[in-house]
Amino acid sequence: MPPRIAGRGRPTRSERRWRSTSSATARSPRCCGGCWTRIPTAMKKPSGRIEDLTPEERRSLLARLFARRGAKTKNYRASFAQERLWFLDRLRPGDPAFLAPTLLRFDGQLDSDVLERSLREIVRRHDALRTTFPAPDGQPLQEVRSEVRLDFRRVDLRLAGGERGKSRRELLLAEARRPFDLARGPLVRALLLRVAEREHELLLMIHHIVYDALSVRVLADELKGLYEAFVGGQVPRLPELPLQYGEFAHLQRSSLDREELRSQIAYWVEKLEGVPRLELPTDRPRPTVLATDGAKHRIVLSGELATGLAELGLGTGCTLFTVLLAAFQTLLLRYTAQTDVAVGVPISNRAIPGTEALIGFFVNSLVLRGELSGNPRFREVLGRLRETVLDAFEHAELPFELLIKELHPERDLGHNPLFQVMFNLQSAPVARVELPGVAFREIEFDPGTAVLDLTLTMTEAEGGLVATFEYRTDLFDAATIERMAEHWRSLLEGLVADPDQRLSELPILTPGERHRQLVEWNDTASELPSEETVHALFEARAREAPDAIAAVSGEREVSYGDLDRSSERWARTLRDLGVRTGVRVGLFGEASLERLAALVGIWKAGGVLVPLDPDLPGERIAFLMRDSDPDLVLVQGALRGQLAAHGCRLVVFDEADGIEASPCADAVERTVGGRDLAYVLYTSGSTGQPKGCVVRHRGLTNVAAEQARLLDAGAGSRVLQFASSSFDASIFELALALTTGATLCLAPRDELSPGPPLARTLRELEITHLTIPPTALAALPPGPLPALRTICVAGEACTGELVSLWARGRRFLNLYGPTEATIWTTYQEPVDERRPAVIGRPIRNTQVYVLDAYGEPVPVGVSGELHVGGTGVGCGYLDRPELTGERFVPDPFAGDDARLYRTGDRVRQLPDGRVEYLGRLDDQVKIRGIRIEPAEVGAALARHGAVKDALVLGRRGPGGESRLAAFVAHGSEPAPEAAELRRFLRASLPEAMIPSEFAFLEQLPRTPGGKVDREALPDPAATPTLSRATFVPPQTPLEARLAEIWAEVLGADRVGSYDNFFDLGGHSLLSTQLIARIEERLEVTLRPADVMLQTLGQLATTCETQLAADSKAAAGEGSSPDGGVA
Repeated sequence: MPPRIAGRGRPTRSERRWRSTSSATARSPRCCGGCWTRIPTAMKKPSGRIEDLTPEERRSLLARLFARRGAKTKNYRASFAQERLWFLDRLRPGDPAFLAPTLLRFDGQLDSDVLERSLREIVRRHDALRTTFPAPDGQPLQEVRSEVRLDFRRVDLRLAGGERGKSRRELLLAEARRPFDLARGPLVRALLLRVAEREHELLLMIHHIVYDALSVRVLADELKGLYEAFVGGQVPRLPELPLQYGEFAHLQRSSLDREELRSQIAYWVEKLEGVPRLELPTDRPRPTVLATDGAKHRIVLSGELATGLAELGLGTGCTLFTVLLAAFQTLLLRYTAQTDVAVGVPISNRAIPGTEALIGFFVNSLVLRGELSGNPRFREVLGRLRETVLDAFEHAELPFELLIKELHPERDLGHNPLFQVMFNLQSAPVARVELPGVAFREIEFDPGTAVLDLTLTMTEAEGGLVATFEYRTDLFDAATIERMAEHWRSLLEGLVADPDQRLSELPILTPGERHRQLVEWNDTASELPSEETVHALFEARAREAPDAIAAVSGEREVSYGDLDRSSERWARTLRDLGVRTGVRVGLFGEASLERLAALVGIWKAGGVLVPLDPDLPGERIAFLMRDSDPDLVLVQGALRGQLAAHGCRLVVFDEADGIEASPCADAVERTVGGRDLAYVLYTSGSTGQPKGCVVRHRGLTNVAAEQARLLDAGAGSRVLQFASSSFDASIFELALALTTGATLCLAPRDELSPGPPLARTLRELEITHLTIPPTALAALPPGPLPALRTICVAGEACTGELVSLWARGRRFLNLYGPTEATIWTTYQEPVDERRPAVIGRPIRNTQVYVLDAYGEPVPVGVSGELHVGGTGVGCGYLDRPELTGERFVPDPFAGDDARLYRTGDRVRQLPDGRVEYLGRLDDQVKIRGIRIEPAEVGAALARHGAVKDALVLGRRGPGGESRLAAFVAHGSEPAPEAAELRRFLRASLPEAMIPSEFAFLEQLPRTPGGKVDREALPDPAATPTLSRATFVPPQTPLEARLAEIWAEVLGADRVGSYDNFFDLGGHSLLSTQLIARIEERLEVTLRPADVMLQTLGQLATTCETQLAADSKAAAGEGSSPDGGVA
């Protein structure tokens, strides 16, 4: 998209021959207003510069050019640049971003009639200003009118009284936004404001299609000559124009011979192949169609800094342009973490002799690509960019529009093709021009538009440099750009001070920002409770209220006193069995009061809890047993057989007469402190095996203290044990209840199934506090839950819909925290449904830092990796020293032996210090609150005999939910069935880790470097998920109705009679949605097993049988025994 201010201030011509220029030369007037100009290759001397031609050579060249242009005509085809602007005007009719305002201030005794006469003469002299653009065949032509009436309006603002300033701004903006009609014209108008007796302002509005920034100087020069002549009663003596813009457009097309065109295209195709889109962090999501509303922000850089930049150029053989462009690309690197940065640069494109005297739209755009990989020193970047600039300007003749046609970049209405930001170095605006009795100068005017995401214009001015940031206001807030401008100043000062710094070392943040982000926003220090462990906090509650109910399970309940005594008995038993501080003890069993007592007993004895979930596949349980190597395992009696083969000591925890009948036991000696280990909990691992996170007691105690402070739980509260024992949320729920005097409510897994079963459980148990993943909450049918007063969503990103649905009338908190940092790190309350991904501020004794890949804090609003410090940071991974060293790194902001945990989560900080979650830096995904490494699933797939290679990736489903997609390479052998692969995976992986989609290929596509080419992977949704299985369409009207519902829930194109819901990518949460829709539409009652175990056809039979029975029952109820109506 052409920049409105394109064409002013390009590098001096000395850059092409690599002569060093002085700072004085750098600020002197330049050829074509400071822009580089080049002549077509077929017409240039070896030096390639028009100014090196003798007068005779210039006249000869002009003669040859005009001989080639053919007979003079009033109609020419539009130039390449004009065609693109014409198309954009058709795309967005009347968009003020394509208008080019020029604001001149006159001081003195202005003769407005003479001014109008001078402007009319300028319009008469320049065909471009009398041109319209009809398009009889959809192809725009330049039609030059012989006469055009100049719309010249006069407004006297002295009549506006005290509203003068407001009226001026309103008038200027209204005029700047009044559209032109390209087909009808005219495309120029003028508004003269009389601001005071001897002060006027002239706003010239000209459509960009016939005007560019260098045209301003042409207009100012001619205005001076014409006004002086007319006011003195003389005939103007301006030189005749050697050609007009239409002739230039014709010559531009004819001068690009085929060989030269192919050479130019080949160069740019090679240079711009695979150029990535620059993803600047924005304050709002990018709309599908960007508006062009914009604003500007300016800062002045000191003369000392400007001199330092010029001297840096001298010392490196670069001009000021190259130094500033390299610095700007460095700033973009620091904002985006992208090492391949493409920036647009405008050039004047006035290569043909005589065009420097014309008004018109000549500007061309170059794309200069910065290669910043490897964290080089800034001096190295200058060397790289210098060669890039030289090469680019040697190939600057190709019109940008032809390059777009050749490259076919990804196009949409929300992005500019090839580059989204532009850099421009320009000379100062038109300085004071003296006229008889009056003087004028150009003044800055912001029309409130922007054609690109961001344009940085550096203007050389007396005493320094002016930096102007033009930006789109639908993407950026003013405060964001103001911060960026100060970062620009800091960066320039840093590279002038030491250009040998690496790019990551150059300062970006101001000292105040750095202190605020590292210190002020992390000032969370607080005393921990005197009780150093969660079980000690529980004991304190038991002493305070021994008869209060600690936990319930079905019809059974246990008081705090009884639970304390039972857990003490287990602590004594475990001590007798040799458990001491730091000894790992497994716990294998379903949720029950007995398991709860055994768990607390493990901690009291000093043991390290290793929770083992009996719902996990046998292979995974076997791995956890081998990897954690517990000294013994407390096991549920009915499940003892599942562990018999592992050769570990097993002690049954539920064979006593009952937890309530536990005899009083003497307390065992307390040997556990806050720095001792509390538990080992396993999370998914990228190497193909889960990894055990080791956590200390003090981190858990800090969590309990914050629960008491923030979550309003206490006597009378009822906390649901929703999470399974293999997830740290289960420990969070336990601590929330037992350390505050609340009641922990246990329920069988089938009663916790998201959907109607969970809703019934919440109502019947009168749950007051619920911690739940957003996807599970989304499956919960809306309905009255009067007791539920606090909902904590955690484990994955929340949505605005959930907030609006569930936050009203109760507390609703968004919690965040990795297992490695003891469950809970930050919280946000209230949750804004417009920004539900905000995870808030750190809890006490916790620090959060948003750092780049080199451990440096990034600016507010810029994404980086979240690092967590403080009390909750765990000890690392069990027996995985290399991985521990990689993820648990020294804390440079705390000193001593403190560590930071690198979460791998991509976040950014908002201006008030809160953290917003953006996603993962790696391939890790969260599915239904469960953290999954797709590589682990891929490694499991690769163990199947029919799989030669496999890749598993996270994708977004039709409803925005996360799901896994598997790409399976089967070689020359027949592809396996997706259903068979799912059965194979279920033997070793939990249900959440089973891919929803499969795509089968003979081999995975790879890049030349041997990596999987992810861009070339097919869309799994477009391939049959059952591989070679034959598709059988629904066979009955009922099957067809069911297939329609299945397709809605799954986002599938088709569902067949023999399809299984889970084989098509369904999962337990989706099955509850499916059941709810079927029950609503067909008026039947289904169980989860009906969906899990049956094909579509079998489910139709089940529904048909039930509907028939209901119909028969209804008929029976409608008749009395004697046949009469009841």
